[in-house]
Amino acid sequence: MPTYNLIRGVRIGSETFTHREPVTEEEEVKLDVELAESAALEEHIIQLDISEMKALYCGVDQLGLLRINSNVAEPIALNPELPLIWSDGSGEDNPLGVADLTSIFITNSSSSGAMILHFRALLNSEA
Repeated sequence: MPTYNLIRGVRIGSETFTHREPVTEEEEVKLDVELAESAALEEHIIQLDISEMKALYCGVDQLGLLRINSNVAEPIALNPELPLIWSDGSGEDNPLGVADLTSIFITNSSSSGAMILHFRALLNSEA
């Protein structure tokens, strides 16, 4: 059973506050993609029941955009300094929305080389 250890924190002056949240579930969805420089709207099939998703990590090494289920959907900005990290225990809305995923469309906004995207999701298929 895969486990994600989500760590959130903040440094205020000389003080550091962190919160660790382990999330263990039955199933993991993984996608690692390398997009060519300036590649736009590259489609990748991901079948994912959003109601089963319990944790998410989506990180990149270059600026980019992510669209869910449609190449005209409202984009989610991808920033190498701020990955998408979410869990159903966070109290925040799922950044991927409420519709089941059928595909994602990725754009590499950089003109300085290929972009690497790492997409991970933990699912509880018994939810």
